[in-house]
Amino acid sequence: MAEITWVTYLIVCPLIFLGGFVDSIAGGGGLITLPAYYIAGLPPSLAGGTNKLSAVLGTAVATGKYAQRGLVDWKQGLASLLGSLPGAMLGAWLLTVLPELPVRIGVLLALPLVAGVVLRNKGLST
Repeated sequence: MAEITWVTYLIVCPLIFLGGFVDSIAGGGGLITLPAYYIAGLPPSLAGGTNKLSAVLGTAVATGKYAQRGLVDWKQGLASLLGSLPGAMLGAWLLTVLPELPVRIGVLLALPLVAGVVLRNKGLST
């Protein structure tokens, strides 16, 4: 892992803050934070895990707020949870067994494509 210097902090911390801010408003902050973790020199498995932890915690807080207001469709939410857990576990496992360089390149090539799809399909979340 690369040595983390104060310059790394000056670059990465604002990107992580921006990613969290974007995630809290519209989602998709991982498109900013994941490359920031790579800039910091984290291996893909640690970057992916750190990115996913912040997403899970943010989603848990948002779900709690929606649940307090009675806005959660629990049947649909639980079905989504049951579908997402195996996929998340498989993805996490793959990041630990695949070679680091191809994963980094693949993720960095995929991020602009995903960002383009997200920006073009504003009705995707409805």
